[in-house]
Amino acid sequence: MVVPESAAFAIPDIFSYSEAAPLLCAGAIGYRSLKLSGLENGQSLGLTGFGASAHLVLKMAKYLFPQSSFFVFARSVKERKFAEDLGACWSGDIGDD
Repeated sequence: MVVPESAAFAIPDIFSYSEAAPLLCAGAIGYRSLKLSGLENGQSLGLTGFGASAHLVLKMAKYLFPQSSFFVFARSVKERKFAEDLGACWSGDIGDD
């Protein structure tokens, strides 16, 4: 594949191939969404669904915005538990308040 140099970024050597792989698709989608949100440190962030992209968003957001609160809405109990394990302050079903 050929891309313009301005759109290509070197993957730091600290990452193995398996560690870098999530950054190439779900990580890129999640990072773009997080940046577009305009979130500032201390503001709350809610995520609906907790699939491949959302769990990376939560990890990035916790790093970039350590004083923010993160809320996850997901249908699956397993996904909600995973969100809490990664640092969500609350998780619940999609219809929960």
